[in-house]
Amino acid sequence: MTAEQHSNDGLLLVGLDGSNPLAFLAALGTLRTLTQAWPERHVSMSWEMSEGAWRPRLRCPYTETAESILQTLHRTLCLGGTPEVQKRADRLRARSRNSADIIRRAASRWKKQGLPKAQQKDRKAVLGQAAAQRRKKWLALSAPHLLIGTDTNLTCQDFARYLKRYLQMTSGQRLLDDLAALGTDLPDEDGLMSDTALRTMRGAGHQHLLTFMANILEQVEAADIRKALFFPWVYDDPVKNLTLRLDPSDDVRYALRWRNPSGDPAREDSGSVLGANALAIAGFALMPVIPSADGVTTVGFSGRRASDTRLSWPIWVHPISLDTCGSLLALPQLQKERPNHRELIALGIAQVHRSRRITTGKFRNFSPAQAI
Repeated sequence: MTAEQHSNDGLLLVGLDGSNPLAFLAALGTLRTLTQAWPERHVSMSWEMSEGAWRPRLRCPYTETAESILQTLHRTLCLGGTPEVQKRADRLRARSRNSADIIRRAASRWKKQGLPKAQQKDRKAVLGQAAAQRRKKWLALSAPHLLIGTDTNLTCQDFARYLKRYLQMTSGQRLLDDLAALGTDLPDEDGLMSDTALRTMRGAGHQHLLTFMANILEQVEAADIRKALFFPWVYDDPVKNLTLRLDPSDDVRYALRWRNPSGDPAREDSGSVLGANALAIAGFALMPVIPSADGVTTVGFSGRRASDTRLSWPIWVHPISLDTCGSLLALPQLQKERPNHRELIALGIAQVHRSRRITTGKFRNFSPAQAI
């Protein structure tokens, strides 16, 4: 990061391209996370053309350094709570991150010792249960909404119980926002909770949205967030079990590739931008699932069928706060086939991007956006 990127005019996030759905959600997550971390300050964001794309400019009073912003983003995303809670959550997260290596080393040792396979399996199960408990304790402090299940397929009654439980908690509003981003307790056509239109997976191929979110928050570091915000994306982070499938590059179909994506060893080392996915998790809350006149809708979306579901989002040129950002995202004008350019310009919106949600088999992806 160069000194020129940070000045009294704010911090230009040159890694985020406003035409990419994942990058836009990451920008929203950045604004939301810092607003939560610094409630007494006026954090704002605008967009400007830089290096051929719309990129966000972040403004924080007190001229916070880029490094302090990165550390605040990482702590708030992955550890949550007060400094005391963050210390405890940090220890639990570190132990959870190390669980896989502990189990792998133990399994190798048992094999060398010649233990029967049945005993190895039993011991591995015990270690796995202990690891799962450590992970639950960490998530309970940092992201309890991810404990409702592996996917957004709860019954309406079960989801309503979580809503009532979190309503009684001290940090209830933030948790309710996180839950509203996942769905509502109104039933869908299968009688389950109506979930977010941002959902791209629900168990097929062992891909689970909430599990992947927890994986991302468990593995991401401040250096990953730095790469996502301040440098061109090179997609050199592991994609296996660490993606939200929001980037158009995630549309990797077997018919278009040399290897089957589900078994491609390259996915262990590259294909994703981990920091952007982590920030996008926080950005979900700016696009909640809400009741509408003809059912349930997700803010920012139009259409209800696989063939006509589209995500539209604005690019604004004046610094605005988190609350104002939420209002802009919900503008009905954005969902029109041809939005009124003059009306949007009067609101400070210079561009609207639109991406189709593609359904291929049991998976969803987003197409490259078009400027409308």
